[in-house]
Amino acid sequence: MKKVGIVILHFNSPDYLRLTIESLYIAKTGILFEIAVFDNGSNPNERDACRKYVEEQKSVSQQILINFWDSDKNLGFSGGNNVLIRYFLERKDITHICLLNSDVIVTDYWLDYLVDKDRDVIGPVTNAAGNEQTVQIDYTIKVESSAIPVVSEYAYKRHINYKDYMVDSDLVTFFAVIIKREVIEKIGLLDEQFFPGSYEDDDYCVRILQAGYQISIARDCFLHHFGSGSFSKLNMEERKNIGNINRERFEKKWNKKWQDRTWKLLESCKQDMDYLLKKEQQEWARQQIGTSLMEIEKLIADWGEAILYFTSQTDNTSVPIYNYSAKQLITMLIEKIKRRCGRLWRDNRKTAQGFLQLRKNKQTTRICMDRIYQLIQEAKAHGQKPICVLAPMFNKENEKDGYIQRIKAIDVTVLKDMCRIYLYDEGVDCLTMRFDLIDPQHGYIIFNSHLEEHLGEVLRLVKTCGMVYTHSLLRLIEDKTSRKLWQIFDYVEVKHFWDVHGTVPEEYELAGYELGKQLAANIEEIMANKVDVLVVVTEAMGKYLQQKYPSMNASIIVVPIFNEELAKPVKYEKDRMCEAISIVYAGGTQPWQNIALMQDIMSATHSLYQYKMFVPDPEEFMRLWGSRPKSVDMVVEVKPTEELYKEYEKCDFGFVLRDSHPVNYVACPTKIIEYLRFGIIPILKSSDIGDFMDLGMEYVSYQDIMKGIKLSQEERKSMVNNNYRVLDKLMQAYLEGIAKLKEMVMNRGAE
Repeated sequence: MKKVGIVILHFNSPDYLRLTIESLYIAKTGILFEIAVFDNGSNPNERDACRKYVEEQKSVSQQILINFWDSDKNLGFSGGNNVLIRYFLERKDITHICLLNSDVIVTDYWLDYLVDKDRDVIGPVTNAAGNEQTVQIDYTIKVESSAIPVVSEYAYKRHINYKDYMVDSDLVTFFAVIIKREVIEKIGLLDEQFFPGSYEDDDYCVRILQAGYQISIARDCFLHHFGSGSFSKLNMEERKNIGNINRERFEKKWNKKWQDRTWKLLESCKQDMDYLLKKEQQEWARQQIGTSLMEIEKLIADWGEAILYFTSQTDNTSVPIYNYSAKQLITMLIEKIKRRCGRLWRDNRKTAQGFLQLRKNKQTTRICMDRIYQLIQEAKAHGQKPICVLAPMFNKENEKDGYIQRIKAIDVTVLKDMCRIYLYDEGVDCLTMRFDLIDPQHGYIIFNSHLEEHLGEVLRLVKTCGMVYTHSLLRLIEDKTSRKLWQIFDYVEVKHFWDVHGTVPEEYELAGYELGKQLAANIEEIMANKVDVLVVVTEAMGKYLQQKYPSMNASIIVVPIFNEELAKPVKYEKDRMCEAISIVYAGGTQPWQNIALMQDIMSATHSLYQYKMFVPDPEEFMRLWGSRPKSVDMVVEVKPTEELYKEYEKCDFGFVLRDSHPVNYVACPTKIIEYLRFGIIPILKSSDIGDFMDLGMEYVSYQDIMKGIKLSQEERKSMVNNNYRVLDKLMQAYLEGIAKLKEMVMNRGAE
């Protein structure tokens, strides 16, 4: 009888772990399995929470066995997994061992699809693997229980369409892999020199193949992988160094250069299309091809451009795929689809021609563009200089969004005396250019940079204006924008201002989206080395980008996230400490907010403080709470801004439990500014957040809160007043940054 020992390694990611185990309990399967969880040196609070959760699960179902191990130090990915691999090898009833990351959602019958194929080593497909296991998904989810049915529905559709489809490979990534017992007994455990993680799966797969075993991918089995749930706890520089060191170890061990596998994303697309085309006589396959053909063509182009970029950065001019270069494969694959689909292709293209006719209505486009140029000429006649703004236009519906608020703040201060033409690349969904003349100083164009007509009009407009203000590189990432738009940064006659907003590649990294990180890094490097003026929200952000791109020559201007509303003074109330100490949190429940740690603190100290949690989804917050003890007077609500500010007036301390990570230590969170404005003392996990420490901000650590904060009325008042002075410094930096930026914009306009 087949039985799988599932090994799960955990490190400081309890929210992901809970979701992974919950999905294991929910997923249907006819295969017997047992779960072993190993906490690999997490901090004490999270290790204890992990142990407690596992113990709770033991009582949920007597049919599913689950046990817990831990270590007081991090043994690395290989070392931690090896502990439990040894345990399962001692069990004669275990026929297969599964290494499963603690940030994976498993789906119905996943073990059946993998184990019943009877392969030596086999893995599923997923949304984030970095090789041909990666497939496109049509959903978005959060780290919460409601994600499980969403993923399961997609997995079911995928299985129906690709039933029994399996391919051989030379590598599966170990986010989820099933290995026969005899394979491990023959070739041994994971190599622990690859510490703490990376390249151990490359190494093990080489050993598997050398021992004469096969590696396969079940393309009809889909699991969701959040990606780097634990490894992202390290900062970017540490991760980069670890990767470099382990790559050198791999190359030295095997006496060969490690090959980047990003091009395998295109191989994944090819494998899926090959299977569909072989089944084209079946109605379901014909429908799938017919309805997704245009989407697949775009996907090939998007991935292809990214792959061509990656390969152009290496010593080889092309990466061989079945003896063809990446560029040749892209062309061949599209032509193959055209030939094999025959009428389907022609009919699909014929339908598309109707849309093409609309989007190529040059007369309409010309009339609208003439009106834009007329707006510019009239502005010039009144002494106003034109500038293109690469950003969505703010309005009453979207101006509560933090990104949009920054766009509006720059518009009404720095650019207020100019004629602004906002340009928003909507991507392939935009078939017709759309125009709006908002007022005598604002024009708005929505376009599609993948269409030559749209692109040409935008490029001519940029040259006419001579200045571009780009709000974040998000508007230029290849998943939506054509790389041809990037040529605007080569126009020496155009002055470029880049408002960075945030470190987007690192944000993708923190979210575990490796491909998004690389695509964002592509355009970031180009912009860093070609723009004239870099607008950052903190001094720390400017220094970080200078270290990241030493050849960068742009002028750097610091403009903190600020506005007139945040600058309004709020008087300190003398009697606020007479009642119970009140601790507030206002924000989302994203992983980087450390909600699990926050809830652990609240649970442990609910008798000491009054807690007020203002979140967008109170029900989600309470689902994450689980079985922790809580106070009866704990408030968990959603509040509009005006009511939230009234609550702030009654609060003493506020949670900001971010980890030390580039995303955070270059940031200027409005949450902290709001806290300071209302005399709320921040509670921090890491003090590496923007410029606040350099400006002298006073705070308390979450450990102080756990112990029971003891501050006299005078001590607290002193901290609050000091933080008011920090707020004044921030406001002064904001005003000086705005003035300097406006001067640079206007000086360019006078040239």
